[in-house]
Amino acid sequence: MEIRIAENIRKLRKSKSMTQEQLACAFGVTVGAVSKWESGSSVPDIAIIMEMAAFFGVSTDYLLGYIAQSEDEETVYTRLKELRDGHRFKEAVEAAEQAIARYPNNFKLIHYCAVLFALAGTFEKKDAYFERALELHNLSLQLLTQNTDPKINEWTIKNDIAHTYMWQGKNDIALEKLKENNAAGINADEIGRTQIFSGNYEEGLSNVSYALFESIGKIMRLVAAYVEAYVQLKKYEEAIHICDWAYGFMDGMRVPGKISYFDETTIIIRILKIWVLCEMKDCEALERELRCAYPEALRFDAAPDHGYENARHFLSKEPITPFIEFAPTLVEGIDSTLGDVDNKSEVYETWQKVRKEYIR
Repeated sequence: MEIRIAENIRKLRKSKSMTQEQLACAFGVTVGAVSKWESGSSVPDIAIIMEMAAFFGVSTDYLLGYIAQSEDEETVYTRLKELRDGHRFKEAVEAAEQAIARYPNNFKLIHYCAVLFALAGTFEKKDAYFERALELHNLSLQLLTQNTDPKINEWTIKNDIAHTYMWQGKNDIALEKLKENNAAGINADEIGRTQIFSGNYEEGLSNVSYALFESIGKIMRLVAAYVEAYVQLKKYEEAIHICDWAYGFMDGMRVPGKISYFDETTIIIRILKIWVLCEMKDCEALERELRCAYPEALRFDAAPDHGYENARHFLSKEPITPFIEFAPTLVEGIDSTLGDVDNKSEVYETWQKVRKEYIR
């Protein structure tokens, strides 16, 4: 049976940003002893193993790293998943408690069971399940140094705690937890939704507005990435579809008679579509798109407004500064998109014919 105590001591020490000297001092041994433990040339005595497991917040089984144990744990997870997916929650929580008793300091299991208990509380309407979920989520935070899943971190677990309170019907506590875990406004959407469904409509709208408008730049970058990939894969119809979808969304945020960031984004999406049509060599559609893009670009460039203040649904009390990576002007953006076109092609002739009508 393989044991990985040397590897685990080294990994746990580094997770606490400790040197070998510091670990030696913590356990009253020499630096040489720690070095031998981590190289595998010797192992700590049983008393130190137990003390070290408690120090790092792991089980002695985890510290020793038995391969056979992890295989047994997989059987436990499979059983719990089958019960959860089958909505057999009474059996699931009993099996979870048995697993926790066997592996009380195993992060992966504790975190999984915390989520399971919260789900059981939602379906079974039992406060006891929610309370147990909260206990396990807090224990997960203590055992977080064991985590190897990049999708799980302190932020996600603290949000799971907030959600558990929310599902329990304790919106005030949920809101408090979401606000505590709101670095860079990352929980604005959750905070806003919770406020709205608690009857605090003004504050809620401000927060959901902040969340929505903070996501606009990300949507634009994602659309541009989609278009790039679709063009390279020659999936032109898909590229046109996502351009049209994005244009409809951005256009819906514009207020007639007012200029805002969304006038800029709609033109940029037109320019993305122009690029696709060039690759397709669809000169008829290209001409139609250019006849829309040039006058809109000229109008925006003459009196640009890169803010959200004139847009629909902008109700955030927090200021938001849009950012977009593009050409200095939108007209330059159109021209640079077509600048590499073969000057003997029909696409080039179409571009020049339309351009001369608008650019003097």
